[in-house]
Amino acid sequence: VGSAVDTLPTLEGPFDVVFIDADKGNYPTYLEEAIRLTRPGGLIIGDNVIRRGRVVDPVEEDDVAMDRFNRMLASDERLDATILQTVGTKHHDGVAIAVRR
Repeated sequence: VGSAVDTLPTLEGPFDVVFIDADKGNYPTYLEEAIRLTRPGGLIIGDNVIRRGRVVDPVEEDDVAMDRFNRMLASDERLDATILQTVGTKHHDGVAIAVRR
């Protein structure tokens, strides 16, 4: 199959739902592709977006990328988005849910 960074640009939509749960450093790239591939009214879901709270003051590369992903969700006019915090065996994390306008 190959890398998602290479495969996603070859796909054609529209899709009703896109679920992002992959290498964290490429989440911003995956979001752009998800927006392109998702139909208006469709859902884009991103897993692990809180990273035990490390996105608040990111230092590690993956946390910086997740902070960028979250900010992209919040500011992109093509999306209505929210983030839900989850607490469990993986400590504090969260899931992002966006509706494509």
